[in-house]
Amino acid sequence: SGKWAQTDDAGQWKADVYAIGYQLQLFNNFDGFLSFPAPVAALGNQFGDQFEQQERRKLFGGDVSYTKFGKIFDRESDNTVGFQTRTDLNNMGLYQTTDRTPTFAVRTDKILETSGGVFYENRTQWLDWMRSIAGAREDIFYGSDSSAPLVQNSGTTAKGMFSPKANVVFGPWRATELYLSYGQEIGRAH
Repeated sequence: SGKWAQTDDAGQWKADVYAIGYQLQLFNNFDGFLSFPAPVAALGNQFGDQFEQQERRKLFGGDVSYTKFGKIFDRESDNTVGFQTRTDLNNMGLYQTTDRTPTFAVRTDKILETSGGVFYENRTQWLDWMRSIAGAREDIFYGSDSSAPLVQNSGTTAKGMFSPKANVVFGPWRATELYLSYGQEIGRAH
């Protein structure tokens, strides 16, 4: 991961990037000998209905924003615009196993999930004891799954969401602040 920031009298740039990778391998046998009953176990399958779950995931993402310092009616007022994104690449598998050796694949999935969002925010200090934070955000989400042998589980989807928000903060008084908040998520298909 990495971060970068630069500030001058006019404003501030910020940027973050990250990459994460991990793997999971898990063996289970919750139901005993349901698929392979005890007589089969007597023939050598002493491990019952063992299965393995695998997951290999890679995540990539980042964001960049710019805040312009300014004033409204001679009061401090900052405006920020930015962009955020994240992508997950995931390979998952469920396998029937005997003694931790795969005998067949129940299902395997190659999954792509990605999102991107742009946002705007205004922060204004109206009085010593009152400030407002207002903004809006537009996000787009995309996902696809390529599944085998259950191809009916494959598919793609895309959705968007618009999110306006507004907050008024009163205080602090005796280390306490009061908030009035409004927010909404308006989803739509793409």
